[in-house]
Amino acid sequence: MTEKLIEQEAPKPRFSLQSLFFGARTSKSWMASLDGLRGIAVLLVVATHSKRLLGLPWEQMFLGHYFQAAGTIYGRTGVYIFFILSSFLLTSHMMRETIELKSAKTWINYALKRFIRIYPLYLFVLVVYLIFPGFKFELKDLISHVLLQEAFNHFWTIVVEFKYYLFFPFVVGIIVLLFKRDFKASTLFLLSAIIVTEGANVAVDFTSRLSVLPHIPIFLLGSLAAVVNAKLTAVFDPDNPKQRRWMSILANTSFVLIVFNFPNLVSRPLWDAVFQANYVRLSANHGFYTYQAILICVLLVTHLHTDGWIKKVLENVALRFVGIVSFGVYLWHIAVLGYLESKLNAPGYIQFASVFVVTILLSAITYLLFEKPFMRIKLRPQMIKSS
Repeated sequence: MTEKLIEQEAPKPRFSLQSLFFGARTSKSWMASLDGLRGIAVLLVVATHSKRLLGLPWEQMFLGHYFQAAGTIYGRTGVYIFFILSSFLLTSHMMRETIELKSAKTWINYALKRFIRIYPLYLFVLVVYLIFPGFKFELKDLISHVLLQEAFNHFWTIVVEFKYYLFFPFVVGIIVLLFKRDFKASTLFLLSAIIVTEGANVAVDFTSRLSVLPHIPIFLLGSLAAVVNAKLTAVFDPDNPKQRRWMSILANTSFVLIVFNFPNLVSRPLWDAVFQANYVRLSANHGFYTYQAILICVLLVTHLHTDGWIKKVLENVALRFVGIVSFGVYLWHIAVLGYLESKLNAPGYIQFASVFVVTILLSAITYLLFEKPFMRIKLRPQMIKSS
């Protein structure tokens, strides 16, 4: 008898929700915990805007007389986590040895990626606002939003972040040039820039909510975190228990400080003792958020070099899922909140929970229809040459 060798076909990957939403994010090079951190950021924003559904007596019972400060701090911190992560990831990407900063392809793809990451879904949400009369959104409002000349409600962050995208190439060019020569030089440049821009915030009152200038220190801190992380990655020995222990200590310490920096049941005695009646004014001070951003950056960098509980929590599949669809959650949640508040006849806590559920489901759908397909677009070298 002769044996026939039958070549077996490779098994086809089975369809699953995890592969549908996570995709390439399952690779070892992807920092999965950052998806979870982004999820926390957007949940803070949604909770801040939706908390009125729970009623004032409930808020006062848990937050006391500083619930106003708490609402400001939680929501603004969520936005700044977005800014930090955006700057951190962009800077980390541009610092890779395979990236040629002098190449036109690099910057054309950079501009294209930034545009298609924001505008397709952003434009669709604006059109929905225009179609439904309840939003009182007119054609002139849509045009002004598309041109980044105006921003209602939460859309102000789109304008600010897009303006920073124009400023970013100059920053990263200096960072990479200095980093290749000396880590200390690049760090000193960023620290100096953060101090100068933060000082400008104190000296000048930027009245325009669409100005990027008050937020530049936050973006620069994200870039500084990327520089420090790149250096740590180069020198860090994952098999050295002493180094890992120090990273865990720094990560846990920064987490505790962040918790006490938020108005909550745990930190309330400290807030009452230290700030007394001035905490509302403190929460409106931009320097407060810069300090908060420093703590977040320490947590961001150090947790990446440990396998502690913080990293495990941030890598939770549910939290990562929220982080992956977080851009849609951010864009949709105000519309969902307004609709459910007027149409859903239910207790406040039901409305509150419904905002999260409906917004996340809607964002998952638009992620698959708009965000994911457009994120695959990338110019090929021949296309750039032909242009």
